[in-house]
Amino acid sequence: MMPHCWRIWWRTMPSCTREQVTITKGRTPMFNDLPTLRAPADILPQLRKLIPQRPLTYGQALTLAERQAGALRRLLNNKQAALDLSWLFALEEINVTFRPEFRMPDHTSGLTTRINDVLTIVMNASEGRLRQRFTLAHELKHVLDFDLVDTTYSRLGRGDAKRQGDQIEWICNRFAACLLMPKVWLNRLWARGIQDPLALAHVFQVSAEAMAIRLETLGFVSASEPPRDTFFRQTIVPDPPATAPIICSIA
Repeated sequence: MMPHCWRIWWRTMPSCTREQVTITKGRTPMFNDLPTLRAPADILPQLRKLIPQRPLTYGQALTLAERQAGALRRLLNNKQAALDLSWLFALEEINVTFRPEFRMPDHTSGLTTRINDVLTIVMNASEGRLRQRFTLAHELKHVLDFDLVDTTYSRLGRGDAKRQGDQIEWICNRFAACLLMPKVWLNRLWARGIQDPLALAHVFQVSAEAMAIRLETLGFVSASEPPRDTFFRQTIVPDPPATAPIICSIA
């Protein structure tokens, strides 16, 4: 059996001497500065119903992740740009735990596993709040897909286990990005003139790095500015050099 769960204020987390803190009920201080949302009891099964019962290509899996993120926002009836995630801690189907970084394998930001037949998200307690928000959204996708890796993702990697694992992580990143930074909200704010990446990161309560990647992925900004000379018309036939000899023909 899992140990009895208790609440602990996030501001006291660094001084906690226990190896693991489990939070499963009630509002979580880590995310309580946003309007609290109430999730339907069957919200995870509803999202799983969107998953086709067949192997998916990498592109199809990315599209599915985007659909699930959009459906989740609608099910939560969210009206804000920044999404409250505290509802996750009230779900009966999963547990969320925090461990200090030295207790995490390979100093990872988070992982999803099954403990005593309960899906458990293990979070790195040493990381910042904004990074933890993205990690929690990322791990939620792992929860949705936990028992489907051998079927839904069987084609990924084309026999290369490492590449398959990398692609699954990228799919979870796409889900988290779409959930926390929806394209429709970014379009709306961008059109209103809010185009500074740091300002947008503050609005959506994500890290500046996550916002920069999202803006680049959606084409709002480019990875690097093209050379200035590419903006000017190029001469098809170059002029001859000044030192070129003048050739005259006499009829």
